[in-house]
Amino acid sequence: MLEFVSQYIPIISTFFGAGGVIMYFLENKKHKELLRKTTAQTNQEENAAVKTMQQAYNEFVIDQKALYDQVKGEVLELKRDLKSYKESLSKEKSINSSLTAKINELNTSYNRLEASYNKLQKQFENYRKLRK
Repeated sequence: MLEFVSQYIPIISTFFGAGGVIMYFLENKKHKELLRKTTAQTNQEENAAVKTMQQAYNEFVIDQKALYDQVKGEVLELKRDLKSYKESLSKEKSINSSLTAKINELNTSYNRLEASYNKLQKQFENYRKLRK
C-alpha cells in the first residue's frame, strides 16, 4: 500500500499544490470584491456625511445672515437715533446759550436797578432827616 501511495505522490502533491494556488486566486478575488464593496459603502457614507455637513453649514449661513441683517438694522436705527439726539442737543445748547445771555442781561439790569434803588433810598432817608 505504501508503494501504491508513493507511486502517486507526485500527482497527489500536484493536485494539492494546484488546488492551493487555485484557492489563493479565488480567495484573492473574493478579498478584492469585498474590499471594493466596503470601499463603495464607505464612499457612500462619506458622501452622505458631507451632504449632511453641507446642509447644516448652509442652514447656519442662512441663520447667521438673518442675524446679521437684524443687527445691521438695529445699528442703523441706533445711528439715526444718535443723529437725532445730537441735533436735539445742538438745539438745546443754542437755547441754553441764548437763555444764559438773557440771564446775564437781566442780572446786569437787576444790579443797576438795585444800585439805583439803594441810591434813591439813601436820598429819601436824607430827605426825611432834613424834614424832621
